[in-house]
Amino acid sequence: MSESSTTIDISEEMSSNVSRHNYRISVKSSSGEPVSGQEVVIAKTGDGSFAPNFRSDEIRRVTDDAGEAVFIWYRGGVFTRRVRATITLTAAEGQTIGAERFEDTTPEFGVSYVERPIRISPPRV
Repeated sequence: MSESSTTIDISEEMSSNVSRHNYRISVKSSSGEPVSGQEVVIAKTGDGSFAPNFRSDEIRRVTDDAGEAVFIWYRGGVFTRRVRATITLTAAEGQTIGAERFEDTTPEFGVSYVERPIRISPPRV
């Protein structure tokens, strides 16, 4: 059984402050219909990771009802040199697979400060 695949080349300059790339995968049948429930193998050679805090060179995603899935490539804290990676996406035979980079508009969660008055009890006599 042969498979269909596509590749993504990533290159970020040392001066770039980009820390991750978001990708949307799309899998379609030979007739152009979205393929749901298809497992896609995503493998990386080169710099970066598929996990934010540890090295991950291969992951798998299953497409939704629209034939899509999402994954993130993390730069991995390498800001002292140019970063290069090649990502290969592989699906089953007879299917067309594509990927497009998109901007994530989901806000990041963090700690916020809410000023509250300090109340000190009166001293006991």
